[in-house]
Amino acid sequence: MSLTLPPAPAGAIRYAELESLRGIAALLVVLFHIPAWNSQLHELAIIRNGALMVQLFFVLSGFVIYTAYGQKLNDLNAVLKFQFLRLGRLYPVHLFMLGAFTLMEFAKYPLAQLGYNLGDPFAFNTWHAFFQQLLLWQCIGPDNSGFTFNGPAWSISVEFYTYLIFALVVWLAPRGKLWLSAVLAVGAMAAMVFGWLHGYINLIWCIAGFFLGCLVSALVQARRFTLPAITPWLAFAALLAFLQFNHQVRNDVAIFPLSALLILGIVCGQPGAFQRILRWRPLQWLGELSYAIYMIHAFILDFFLRGLFFGLNDRVSDVDNLPHLDMAEALLVYAAFIGITLLAAQGLHRYIENPWRERSRRFAQGRALGLTWLALLALFGIVQFLNR
Repeated sequence: MSLTLPPAPAGAIRYAELESLRGIAALLVVLFHIPAWNSQLHELAIIRNGALMVQLFFVLSGFVIYTAYGQKLNDLNAVLKFQFLRLGRLYPVHLFMLGAFTLMEFAKYPLAQLGYNLGDPFAFNTWHAFFQQLLLWQCIGPDNSGFTFNGPAWSISVEFYTYLIFALVVWLAPRGKLWLSAVLAVGAMAAMVFGWLHGYINLIWCIAGFFLGCLVSALVQARRFTLPAITPWLAFAALLAFLQFNHQVRNDVAIFPLSALLILGIVCGQPGAFQRILRWRPLQWLGELSYAIYMIHAFILDFFLRGLFFGLNDRVSDVDNLPHLDMAEALLVYAAFIGITLLAAQGLHRYIENPWRERSRRFAQGRALGLTWLALLALFGIVQFLNR
């Protein structure tokens, strides 16, 4: 997820419906992470399997990135600019949230003196994990710290390096890029089914979805066809049916073709009610905030967990240390949590995400990209060496 669809460059095609789709998917990821405050809500299939929406994000990302850049990465300078823009899209929000979670670790020291034991500082969120997070390396390889600090950031780790693979494929193999995309997508899905390269499963998920999204984009660009208006409804129904089952990694591979079919149905389906619903302004707003929602919700949830623990400690289960709420209470808590998350995401989007994205765009127009990347790579190497 990731939730990182870039805004379309000037002159590029923009699919407003996909913006709403990622917003809805982001909200499902948020609901998935809510603990079992109420078992009836927690066990709803669409919530229980909400984590699979991250794979939908990967397909969406591949579709949009290929649509915008599939014909443009023709030289090294274009590749450097593309990758820097991706860094500018992902990193400022990630760094801000990493700082917030790090401050929470430091806060455990004085809080313990006041009688609030929130765990040992930097025990799970170790300094080794901090530096992996700092380099967006936290989910690459078997020795990773992908779910430390801001856990949802695992997906932007693998997505950033998948962007690099994409840029190299388009630049170095312009005539064979679709064949290579097909090999990468099918090969990654096969790796999921047969359990190959298990230590790299998070990166494999991203490669599978992203390059399948690239193929869908190429199909849309190559053939101007229109599908029946019922197509997105059928694709959506198939996706919902799939979410009704309990899942294992080897079965989760089906989420990729189902996501691809849904995107194809939305983009190429004859305009109808499905597309009109996705153009509804509140859903568009949700899509605009999707990356911020995705990146901040775990931080907000942590406060909620602590608040409920201390505020309702007479009803905390000895089994899982969570308050158990009846339906009315749970709906109220869900609404409060989601509302606060949306407000916080709006602030993160307005004051961190958008301004720094604009700064990265302006910087990318300069002539110092090559030197900038050399400096960043040198810093990367030094931090990796010291973090061994």
